[in-house]
Amino acid sequence: MNAEFRHVLPLDRVESEPMAVSLTPNEAERAAITERLTLRAVDALQADIRVWFLPGRRTLALEGEITADVTQSCVVSLEPVREQLVDLFAEIQGAPLGEAEAMAVFPDHPDFDADAAADPEPLEGDEIDLGEIVIQYLSLALDPYPRADGQAPAEGLEGVEFNGPERADENAPFKKLGMLWGLKAK
Repeated sequence: MNAEFRHVLPLDRVESEPMAVSLTPNEAERAAITERLTLRAVDALQADIRVWFLPGRRTLALEGEITADVTQSCVVSLEPVREQLVDLFAEIQGAPLGEAEAMAVFPDHPDFDADAAADPEPLEGDEIDLGEIVIQYLSLALDPYPRADGQAPAEGLEGVEFNGPERADENAPFKKLGMLWGLKAK
C-alpha cells in the first residue's frame, strides 16, 4: 500500500461518464515520493486524471497527464540533473478487453497499450488509489540514465545506444564492450 501519496477514490463514486480528478502532492508527500524513487527532489508534481467505468462492465478506464519538475543524480558525475517531465498515460483495470474493444476506449491515445488490456490490473476492493498510479507512471517517465551537461559516456562507448538486446550492429552495447576487452562476437 502506498503511503507516500495516497489519494483513494471510492469506486461507487465512479460512473460511466468520465470524472476529472486533479492531484497535487504537498511538500511532505513530494519528499516521500523523492525518497521512494531515489531522486534528489520532486519540486513540482501535478496529475490530471479522467476515470470512468465502461458501460455494463466492471472495467475501469483511466487516462491522464503528469507534469513534474524533478532532480536526479547524473550517472557519471553524481551532479544534480533537473528534468521537466510531461507524461501521458492510459490504462484499463478490471475485466479484460479484446484488442478492438480496448482500442475503442482509447482510439487516439499515443501511450495506450491495447495488448495490456487483455490482462489488466485487477480491481480489488471498493476503491482505487490514484496516488499510487501517479507514482508508478512518474517512475516510468524518469530518465533511467540522467547525465549532467557535458558528461560524455565512458571512453569507447560514445554513440552507443542502450536500447535493448535486439540491436545486433557494431554499436550494440555488449558487442562494443566486448571489443573494448578484446573479445570477438560470435
